[in-house]
Amino acid sequence: MNDHHELRRDPLLVVPVEKPDPTGESRARERDRGQALAGKSPRNRWELTKAEVGEPERYTKIVRDQAAVDRRRVEGLLEWRAPAPAEIVLDGEATDDPLHGRQEGRFFHGDDGNYCYLPLSIVCGDALLSARLRTADHGAAAGCVEELERIVQQIRQAWPEVKIRVRGDSAFCGEERMKWGEDHGVD
Repeated sequence: MNDHHELRRDPLLVVPVEKPDPTGESRARERDRGQALAGKSPRNRWELTKAEVGEPERYTKIVRDQAAVDRRRVEGLLEWRAPAPAEIVLDGEATDDPLHGRQEGRFFHGDDGNYCYLPLSIVCGDALLSARLRTADHGAAAGCVEELERIVQQIRQAWPEVKIRVRGDSAFCGEERMKWGEDHGVD
């Protein structure tokens, strides 16, 4: 299924192109109002553009600003949960994503008996705060401290008094993550 038509309504996709109106409500043409992006072409250019482009490609390619996307995800939580709650719970999760071909970076995961990726997600309720596609050749919690550092820092800038708990399976209870939590006042 080609979901480009639906994705043009996603306000998160306008962050990399720095549009001032992420919902598209102020678009000039009536038929485009409520659409975050113009249509299939911008989405396709964003999806197929390399990480860096040269000056000649500047106006025909869309380069993703991952840091801006990451900030926007947390901003969405802060707006949705305003005012600050007394406590929030961040859930860390690594889920096998089985592969059905010879994709680059594939890794055989013995527990499930198949080749897969092992994406890392951090959520707070229904709010997705981090999503990282990763190969499966590492532990389930690999990279979660780096993600938690930026998420917790952004949350604490807006809500300095909120109590933050991190929840995850046994892989998330390793020494590195436990020490980081103790050092940063995170349960």
